[in-house]
Amino acid sequence: MNFDDLTKILKEYSPNDILFVGLGNDYRGDDGVGLFFLKRLQQCPQFSDSHFLAAGTNPENYLQKILDYEPHLLIFIDCAEWHSEPGTIDWLNSKTIDAVNISTHAFSMKLIENFLKFHQEIEIRYIGIHPFEKYLGKGMTLHLAQKIDEFFHAASKPQLGST
Repeated sequence: MNFDDLTKILKEYSPNDILFVGLGNDYRGDDGVGLFFLKRLQQCPQFSDSHFLAAGTNPENYLQKILDYEPHLLIFIDCAEWHSEPGTIDWLNSKTIDAVNISTHAFSMKLIENFLKFHQEIEIRYIGIHPFEKYLGKGMTLHLAQKIDEFFHAASKPQLGST
């Protein structure tokens, strides 16, 4: 997936109806990539009317805040390991989310999803970013930072037909 793919998929939603939630731990290498990715999204004019929440390693502590936004679409962004190359950014399947090694959370993401859907009609999606390394005490790797830059490269290009 690249930035153009992301914007095409999200065009069916009003930006104001989208809540992006960044997850991860900045002190465990690439595990903090969900938070880094969230910051980059916040800088994109395409999502200037969207909502953003940095939930760190404990999204369960933000459940009421998530519900208060009343989003139609909630997108969790996190470091995840699945059968792909390091640096891959892609949608993860909600049905198999707990089978994917997704970051360092105390609670199951599926349990969190079920709780939110019980309280509100909401579509939930997941963006996974495959890490290179997750060592305690280190920041994000240069390799992953470059992959994120490549992903957002299209966001900085002028759109055709724009003035």
